[in-house]
Amino acid sequence: MERIGNGKPATEAALDRLLSNESQTTALASRTRSVGPVELAEMETLASQMVANYSSQTLVDGQAELWMRQWSAIALRHSVAVLRDALWMHMERSRFMPTMADVNECVAIVLERRKVERESSDAKDFLREMASAKRVWEREREEERQKKLRESAEMVQVSTEVSQ
Repeated sequence: MERIGNGKPATEAALDRLLSNESQTTALASRTRSVGPVELAEMETLASQMVANYSSQTLVDGQAELWMRQWSAIALRHSVAVLRDALWMHMERSRFMPTMADVNECVAIVLERRKVERESSDAKDFLREMASAKRVWEREREEERQKKLRESAEMVQVSTEVSQ
């Protein structure tokens, strides 16, 4: 692993330069349109986790900033939660730092899973509503049946009284 003058691995040093330089972080925040400070902090945490997860690999100069720009685009298009899930998916599946194609593939998988979960949830809600409607219908039918039985019993009683 390549080390620089302060003894840190080059990967950590590149990330430290990006995250510790306040003006650079501020400039990065201004370039990321509407990604707020909370989202930016979460993306910085994700970058740190990526570096820690792939500690045997080194970042080339500017790669961390490139990640932030590209991740910001994903966060704006979808959400930081989608980005986080995609990056964690990649970290679980691969021994190598992700390319943007890898991240985009994982984002597509995460979005598809969420869509299926949402549709499944919608289907379950629909089935619950149908079951509830069926119970109401069955209760109304039973009430009607009971009413007809009472009316029928009353008619039999009246006819029995009349015949006596």
